[in-house]
Amino acid sequence: MYRETALSFPKQLSWTSLRSWKGSLLFTALTALGAHLAVHIPPTPVPITLQVFAVLLSGLILGERWGFVAQVQYVILGACGVPIFAFGNYGLSGPSAGYLLAFPIAAWLIGWLTQKRECSGLQQIAACGLGITLIYGFGCTWLALYMHMSAYQALIAGTAWFLPFDIAKAGLAMALSRLWRAAGD
Repeated sequence: MYRETALSFPKQLSWTSLRSWKGSLLFTALTALGAHLAVHIPPTPVPITLQVFAVLLSGLILGERWGFVAQVQYVILGACGVPIFAFGNYGLSGPSAGYLLAFPIAAWLIGWLTQKRECSGLQQIAACGLGITLIYGFGCTWLALYMHMSAYQALIAGTAWFLPFDIAKAGLAMALSRLWRAAGD
């Protein structure tokens, strides 16, 4: 008997897998749209966008596998030259590359931690917090290396301006995922 693992894909295409692919494409597009809703704040070279909201929501709604797929599709499209990153950028260079590379892993982690339908609000808060921490960790590490900053400078430039917004995005993502689950997917 064939058993799917966390990152395997079905051998045969079914309606369920087609629905999942459509969902992953929808969240790839939502992440791209979130990237274009960007604001540049001068103290930091990284713009504030709605991408993190889409990453959190993809993990909460699509789960570990398809949230991961949605974000991998997004990163690959941008890396291949499609101008879907903030301000129409593309390619995995620049001060934001670390954040972008963390998106698939964060979506997977959030989906893995919240995969049960009866996941509590506290579990969702913890999952989103860990996802955001992971994104900041990759992002600040890359930012320090790319911009030749100290770890402290990168931490301030890469998190301080974003944290209040990302907390709000996490709250909205959790509320929407609860509504989605209550509606029966």
